[in-house]
Amino acid sequence: MKTRAIHAFFSILSLLLSAAAQNPAPSIDAVTFVHGSCATDCPVFTLRMERSGLVHYDGKGFVKVYGPKSWSIPEPVAEAILKRLRSGGFAGGRPDRFLTDRGACDQASDGTAATVVLQSNGREEMPIPACYNQALGKIVRDAEAASQASIYTAGHDADREAAIRAVLDAQVVAWNQADIEGFMRGYWMSGDLTFFSGATETKGWKETLERYRRSYKTGGKEMGQLTFDGLRVEMLSTDAAFVRGTWKLTMPDGKTPHGLFTLIFRKMPDGWRIIHDSTGAA
Repeated sequence: MKTRAIHAFFSILSLLLSAAAQNPAPSIDAVTFVHGSCATDCPVFTLRMERSGLVHYDGKGFVKVYGPKSWSIPEPVAEAILKRLRSGGFAGGRPDRFLTDRGACDQASDGTAATVVLQSNGREEMPIPACYNQALGKIVRDAEAASQASIYTAGHDADREAAIRAVLDAQVVAWNQADIEGFMRGYWMSGDLTFFSGATETKGWKETLERYRRSYKTGGKEMGQLTFDGLRVEMLSTDAAFVRGTWKLTMPDGKTPHGLFTLIFRKMPDGWRIIHDSTGAA
């Protein structure tokens, strides 16, 4: 009888192990932290982190930056966060479902709340209610720390935008002093700099400088007075930005050539520099 019971036990264990092998815990492809300013429904922002390292932010209210923004963090950092969520028991043993927390649900020490949404195989599920236990709270804080260098979570966008605008202001000053070399200091001094104008591409810092000289300095040509307007700076990451605006030259003969431009800036060791310029004339 005892031997029969032992055989039955091992048979059941074998079936359980086989079922576990066929139904492994689901991999976590992304996690979204939905933050509130209180323990009830008052969302402030959401922060979604994907396995690839992409981070998507959407400011809801009571924050400096509203609306959606995106940037990236190192992929291994994102993978480590998602691995901790799975190994911590927040992803269950069934491939089609995530488990809830283990009954220990605490409000954050600052009175805020965080809802955590996990994604696996294109399916999202909310395993944790509008508060989190201590283990999950630690993962949430670590995930935010991984992203806090970003302008959107650390709130430093105004400083970066001001630095970029300062480069453009310096270009205007240099141009209006007929200093093309000074104007070109705003560009990346590299052979990989690109400048698009109409159907023409100019590649390289020196080549772009020569293009400006031919267009505005040779043969007694006038440079005019330059103005930039309608500037819109969109930070792509902590070291990259997309800038749009309009340009206008006021010439001595009263003509005012003008048009649109788009720029891509990168943060270099010597400051923000334009790595791509696409300028068109109206």
